[in-house]
Amino acid sequence: MPITHQTEGHANHPAWIRCELDWILASQPLVSLGSGPLQAPLAALGALDTGLLATEIAEQWAWNGPPKRLGRRFEHLLSALFDAIPDMRVLGHGIPIHAGDQTRGEIDFLLSFRDAIIHLEVALKYYAGVGDAADRLAPIRWVGPSTEDRLDRKINHLLTHQLPLSEDPGTLQVLARRDLPAPTHRQAWIFGRLIHPYHEALNSAPPTPDSLFSTTGNYWCCYRDRDQAFRILSRPVGSTFGWLPVGHDALIGQHHGPAQLPLIATQHLVANAHHTVLALVSRAMSKGPERARLWILPDDFVERAWVTHS
Repeated sequence: MPITHQTEGHANHPAWIRCELDWILASQPLVSLGSGPLQAPLAALGALDTGLLATEIAEQWAWNGPPKRLGRRFEHLLSALFDAIPDMRVLGHGIPIHAGDQTRGEIDFLLSFRDAIIHLEVALKYYAGVGDAADRLAPIRWVGPSTEDRLDRKINHLLTHQLPLSEDPGTLQVLARRDLPAPTHRQAWIFGRLIHPYHEALNSAPPTPDSLFSTTGNYWCCYRDRDQAFRILSRPVGSTFGWLPVGHDALIGQHHGPAQLPLIATQHLVANAHHTVLALVSRAMSKGPERARLWILPDDFVERAWVTHS
């Protein structure tokens, strides 16, 4: 039976999956922890045909369904890239570690790469910077749009729980029972985007914590400031651009045209929605990637973000 793919604008179409794969290959993680032979961006590890790989993934998802959670989608794409890199094998993915009846955690990836066995933890995160410029030099001031997550807490969890998990004798016994080797290296990557306040759009180097890779072109505003944010972000590109709504399952890659909404898109927004994400793109087809991405957050976001810090 022939497989019918989604339409080209859909997140599970091969064209969009290829955009995601290309973004992952070229991206620098926001945070890199541990030491090991893996390099990021992954493109340094070998040339890959992402078009062919995207078609294979789309066909698999057409039969079995795509991952429902964005983090799992990211891991699935990353696993496909690892399998395609020369000299690399995925020995295990999502390995649960139990102690008696309790689950102690999960090893995201166990990889064989050249002469190394690597325990790799990965995450896909989006953090909005809150406070003034001095505040945003500290990881504690970078909070997820839902305010349920915070950058400093994620880094601490990786360092104190997730990476040390594979050194534990009980974990090594679990791996041995699965005929899996003990890791020789441990690394962790947090991919994603740091989202700066919209008024930083004219700042070529907005404040970012030391040792973090700062993404550019990603901004946030509260709903009440949306019109001003639209004007500031769209001013450099003019009327040849507009806004494209970004669905939750399409947050990973870089969007290309055409735009669907005008430069001032207020009438198309839901007041104080959980969050709305828009990409600033050309009105013409295939005229380059998005120029900016705007996260419109509820008016009480900052208040809830400060509560998260307590």
